[in-house]
Amino acid sequence: MQQYFPQPGPDEALACARLTINLAALVDNWRQLDALSRPGRAAAVVKANAYGLGVHLVVPALLAAGCDTFYVAQAHEGVMVRQLAP
Repeated sequence: MQQYFPQPGPDEALACARLTINLAALVDNWRQLDALSRPGRAAAVVKANAYGLGVHLVVPALLAAGCDTFYVAQAHEGVMVRQLAP
C-alpha cells in the first residue's frame, strides 16, 4: 500500500517559521530616522503587534531610545501601547 504525505500548505509552513528580532538594529534605525527628521521628530507605527515583531518588545525599546509618539490602527492597540509607554 502506498502512503500519501501531502506537502505542507502555506499555513503549516508558516507555523514552523522563526523570526529573530535585532532590537538594537531596530532602535538604531529609529534613531537615524529621528536625526534625519530634524527639526521634526520620528514616530513609530506599531500596529498589528508591531507588524508581528511583538509590541511588548518593540515599544519599550523605542521608548528607552527616546521615541515618544506611537501610531496604531485600532483602539485596543492604543490601550496596549499606553500600558507599555504611559
